[in-house]
Amino acid sequence: MLMRLEYGHRPLLLRLTYQLPKIGVDMCDKILGDPKIMKHFSETNYDVIVIDALFNECAYGLAYKMKAKTIVFGTSHPLAWMADALGYPSESWWLPEVHFSFDLPLNFVNRVWATLSIFYFNTIRHLAFPKLEAVLREKLEIPDMPSIPDMMANTSLMLTNTHYSEELPRALPPNVVSVGGMNCKDKSELKPIPKEIEEFINAGGEEGFILVSFGTGANITAAPEEIQTKFFKAFENTKIRFVWKWDGKRHPSIPANVMTVSWIQQQDILAHPKIRGFITHGGLLSMHESIFHQVPMIVFPVFAEQDYNGERLQRTGRGITLEITSFTQEQLEDAIHKLLYDQSYKKNVVEVSKRFMDRPQTPLETATWWVEYVIRHEDTSFMRPLAASLTWYQRRLLDVYAFLLVILISLLYLSVKFFKFIAGIALRKLSTEAKECDINRNVKVKTN
Repeated sequence: MLMRLEYGHRPLLLRLTYQLPKIGVDMCDKILGDPKIMKHFSETNYDVIVIDALFNECAYGLAYKMKAKTIVFGTSHPLAWMADALGYPSESWWLPEVHFSFDLPLNFVNRVWATLSIFYFNTIRHLAFPKLEAVLREKLEIPDMPSIPDMMANTSLMLTNTHYSEELPRALPPNVVSVGGMNCKDKSELKPIPKEIEEFINAGGEEGFILVSFGTGANITAAPEEIQTKFFKAFENTKIRFVWKWDGKRHPSIPANVMTVSWIQQQDILAHPKIRGFITHGGLLSMHESIFHQVPMIVFPVFAEQDYNGERLQRTGRGITLEITSFTQEQLEDAIHKLLYDQSYKKNVVEVSKRFMDRPQTPLETATWWVEYVIRHEDTSFMRPLAASLTWYQRRLLDVYAFLLVILISLLYLSVKFFKFIAGIALRKLSTEAKECDINRNVKVKTN
């Protein structure tokens, strides 16, 4: 949160994206240099290794060493660099990169930014690959190991934490399976909330309560006093109770209608019949849980794909998004009032929830079935798009466009040369005829 305040949204993402590949190389070097970890891998056989999609290319080397198949799990939306690796279209001509916030439909400038962002991410990653490959070949003692892009192209399957009911629709091949909502718990898995929280909620009568949680990555207690005060005063002026996941000692300015707890089972509280809303940072897991339990939201994006999540939240009418670095107390009070008394937010989240849950299998059952499918079938390359074996410029038809451009320029050049040649002949002929006319005129004058 402090980094967003210092750098802003997009500069922060560019800075983090630049640093992450280097962090990945250093992490790989430390993991492969740990005797206990390497002893475990040398004594254990795996059929499949599931790899987190975010800068964990080190695991591809381990999978190659153990001759295991690879499944990528994208904890957020399909990332731009995974599109190239798995051979499906990035669709940057209309689909915004999830780490950038754009209004839809994309205008020309935003389409340029979306396309350039993909090249930026891919370039940063590929610049780190030679060093990472050197670490893998040395630590794993496989000098003939293929390049990381080649190993990534052989990925058997990708599980992506999305679902078309709440995501922008996109073209995905059969080896990319949507399993968004695996973290969501139905009623049979929920537990009663702690007694003290239940008593606090019930003391508020039928007005209900709002849950406030910024997850584990966005620590609101580290935010400047000015931002915290806006929350405190806005909550104090609202006739409803709040249950706030608050790290550390309770702040003396927190009003009496706010209960702070150091830890909560979030879904147990989201499923409570008296809940009226959810104020959060907009992480994808929280977004899915709010959809599943039909709770409208107020989102303060902090980093990563959360701005994208917040924009989609507003576009579908499931809640309101505010900017953590510049919101006012009045804006927060107004957002809370709308969440409580404008029934359209509840209606919209209920409708999206119905679509989100209407599936032949639960997300976890779907993911399990596909992992076992990869194990059951020795070769799953038939699901892999042929584009996975093409270069980045071939996938985008840049070589075809370049060829056609050369042909067009050549035709224009030859046409210009041809017309110049014809014009030259015509001018010479006209010049000759003019000279002959002058000669004939002079001869007539002399004769007279």
